[in-house]
Amino acid sequence: MNVVMHTHDGHAYLADRPTPGCQPNQLLCRGAFGWISPGTEGGFLRHRRSSPPTDTTHHTLGYTASGLVETVGDDAPGFQPGMAVGLYGSPYVFHAQQLAVGRNLATPVPAGVSLPEAASVGLGAIAMHGLRRIDLTLGDLVVHWGLGPLGMIAIQIAQAMGARVIALDLLAARVAVANELLTRGHAFQPDQVNLKELIMAMTRGRGADAAVTCVSGQRAIDQNIVDLLRDRGRISLLGGGALTLDAMQDACRKELEIRHVRAGGPSRRDPVYEVQGIDYPIGYVPWTENRNMEAYLQLLADGLVNVKPMITHCFNIEQAPAAWNLVVDHPETTLGVLINLNPDRFNSPTVRDRSEEHTS
Repeated sequence: MNVVMHTHDGHAYLADRPTPGCQPNQLLCRGAFGWISPGTEGGFLRHRRSSPPTDTTHHTLGYTASGLVETVGDDAPGFQPGMAVGLYGSPYVFHAQQLAVGRNLATPVPAGVSLPEAASVGLGAIAMHGLRRIDLTLGDLVVHWGLGPLGMIAIQIAQAMGARVIALDLLAARVAVANELLTRGHAFQPDQVNLKELIMAMTRGRGADAAVTCVSGQRAIDQNIVDLLRDRGRISLLGGGALTLDAMQDACRKELEIRHVRAGGPSRRDPVYEVQGIDYPIGYVPWTENRNMEAYLQLLADGLVNVKPMITHCFNIEQAPAAWNLVVDHPETTLGVLINLNPDRFNSPTVRDRSEEHTS
């Protein structure tokens, strides 16, 4: 079967690997679609190309996908062959034609949600966990930086939670998409608005309740971000960010709460949960990565999150190297980039032409 791998110096390629077996607590799934993360995957490959490591080991690419269950292992209740599922969690989920995953890394796709949409389940779980980390409540005002796929999903979940959203991105095309999706807020390019004046007007001078950073890398959260937040406001480092010393001093004076995000939930990277399939008690840990996955797919089914306008490209798996070259070399022309993992089995989604919108 075909698997997407990367070289140590950041180039994607196809490898032929044996079909995996199905162990207890696992599902063997036929991969349908994989969703490329331009921040995690694109940023990683870009860094590898500019600064190749001495370790020349090759690894798989990807962490969020959809598929159809083919075989159900022992002790994997709730699944049956032919069921559509969303899949999330590297190193077990990656871009491949077949995947053997633990039962806690898969969740059924509800009626009305397509397989291309469901492939965003990992991004949705991460966004949901990042917003839960800052305890959003009805009526909060959130300032959000970064409108890649993760950011686009996060702003929609935030407004579904009852928050108002002010979102920013450098790219005009992404701002345009965000304004199509926002019903309780608005998106801008930074030079289009006096952000502090706007936030203070919206809050009667109090400041925003929370900030979300969804930018690749560890870019500094500068003084302006801290100045926008109210006393004891919250910051979610959803997609990167680091406080400078000066900003940290004022953050301390305001007692701002800065919260890191462990991907899709507190169970992430716990082998007892992800490999052995042992769930966390819901009374103590209500929102594991799997329950976040389930809740996100239900938001898609309910129409509260819409990823269709975000899809700019879909490549067959044989074209995977070209897909990653596009994401790495021309990020301004991409947003939602999908890989059709078995094009002889699944029809690719319609892609909206946004070529005239890709201006900065």
